[in-house]
Amino acid sequence: MMDVIYYVAASLDGYIATPDGGVAWLVGGGVLAASFLQRRLVSEYIVSVVPIILGGGIPMISPNGIRESLTLLETRVCTGGIMQVRYRSEGH
Repeated sequence: MMDVIYYVAASLDGYIATPDGGVAWLVGGGVLAASFLQRRLVSEYIVSVVPIILGGGIPMISPNGIRESLTLLETRVCTGGIMQVRYRSEGH
């Protein structure tokens, strides 16, 4: 089993410097996610949908020109109507 790296930052320099990569949990907005996507470092997505209309916010993934097909692995409904979906990248 791989160690989980809790990586919360504005760049991926620390992740790349980590020996053998490992597993990263990305929390940092669309720019951070896009930097991992551009290097094809994302193999799985877990997206939580919270039933609140905000009318604005930070994009999940900043525009980067990458198109990726995903395979649905799991759906889950959590307390408070939160829905979580898990996908695997078909490129991994």
